[in-house]
Amino acid sequence: METPKLVYNVIWVDDEIDTLISDMGTKRCLMSNGIKIIPAHSAIELREIMEISYDRIDAVITDANMPKYGDKPKNERDLSGFEDVKSCVERYNQKRDIPFYLYSGRGDFLAERYESEGLEYFETNERIFSKGELPKLIEQLKREVEHINSSSFRIRKKYSKELEAAKVIEGNEETLFHALLYDYSEDWGNTQDYFNPARKVVERIFDACKRREIIPQLTELNSFSGFLLGKDSVFAIKENCEIMPKPLVHSLEYFLNITQDGSHGAGDLRLGVDEYVRTSKNINLFRTILYIAMDLCLWYQKANEYSGTENRLKWQLKPDYCFEYTGVVKKIDGKLVCGECLLQDKEVEYTEGDEVGIKLYKGKALRGNNSPFEYDDGEKKISVCKYAFANNVVIIKKKN
Repeated sequence: METPKLVYNVIWVDDEIDTLISDMGTKRCLMSNGIKIIPAHSAIELREIMEISYDRIDAVITDANMPKYGDKPKNERDLSGFEDVKSCVERYNQKRDIPFYLYSGRGDFLAERYESEGLEYFETNERIFSKGELPKLIEQLKREVEHINSSSFRIRKKYSKELEAAKVIEGNEETLFHALLYDYSEDWGNTQDYFNPARKVVERIFDACKRREIIPQLTELNSFSGFLLGKDSVFAIKENCEIMPKPLVHSLEYFLNITQDGSHGAGDLRLGVDEYVRTSKNINLFRTILYIAMDLCLWYQKANEYSGTENRLKWQLKPDYCFEYTGVVKKIDGKLVCGECLLQDKEVEYTEGDEVGIKLYKGKALRGNNSPFEYDDGEKKISVCKYAFANNVVIIKKKN
């Protein structure tokens, strides 16, 4: 008989294990399903095997009527070994999942002995089988071990804290999860897809930070780290305040440089990230990006606890920065205006009621409004004679 490629390493704990695994029917069932049995006669033997081979064990099958020590139970009602095995369930499932299955011919006695409690783990997971149901047990064992070893299960187990933090922003948990799945991929044909989900996660964090006024209304994701590093021309972090820890700020800067390059497939790519990952078939660079994205999710989870109230803002306008004009955006006859400026109103982030500043862009003067008009602001008539593009407008404070 050809041995299946996939082998399951299973500890079988039973004081009669030698007799059980010598049965020809049992041997055929185990061999045909790729089950390699590591025999244990008592609960103590189980512990000894686990201490040596923990990382290689896929599952445990246990009897109920067996000793904690020695080869034979004291009597037919001796559950001392099974009680010790139950304590092993929690102990050996802390770092990884190892399913335990109860396989016993003492169903009536167990129902009487554990009438109210004691079998919750086995009952909840439907892992109680009677003698003679070994093929059924083996089929379930294989199915559950394969699920436990699946990339999906391992990701949700390993990164549960990070995925939980990602839930704070709608859509981020699913996006992060799919990004993590790429870590198990060997598709090197379109590696741009590796970086796009990670960048999307950080884009949502950036937008959420602006909504919560954790940071000012910056216009581009790539300006996120620049502001935090004190390089923004308009806004600055207040003295003695910290928005994000410095190591994470520098990680964010690195993240933005790599993903700006790696998530776009056309044009003159400055770093050649996509080509590097595709040709080297080395995913470690992508992993660094994922870990930074997860760190940022954990950071935002805590930062989100701070409201955007004025007395908690950790940033301000630079005291020496001068706008051409500051004021509140108004809507006049369907047009957005601020002071004497008509504002670009397509694909913009500002809206009626926002406090904005009008600045020169790259030193160029504001262009004239080709169709000037007047409006009354309540104190005087204002002539709207200039035009400001979106890049001339800085949002100082969003309308509440």
